[in-house]
Amino acid sequence: MRRLRPPEQFRYDARLSNGGAETKLPVARQPDGGVCVTLPHVAADEGVRADAAERYVRVTIEDGVARGSLVAYLYDLGPVRGYRLAGIERPEP
Repeated sequence: MRRLRPPEQFRYDARLSNGGAETKLPVARQPDGGVCVTLPHVAADEGVRADAAERYVRVTIEDGVARGSLVAYLYDLGPVRGYRLAGIERPEP
């Protein structure tokens, strides 16, 4: 934390996109300035390949301060194996 802005100026919003559907996600602030986003599972542990399109999700996080959002690309390997990060970007607004 660089303390360039007061913490109350940050208004977090997180959304999960999967195959066109979008779901708003709960965001919990941490005392150290971090944030926690709980991700629901969109795929089962078994049934399709680990890199199947139906396992691919995009999580977009905005903080209300930065000019753009942070986008994480993930594969949901199911409740047992969890999520795997495939990429991250901060697109130009």
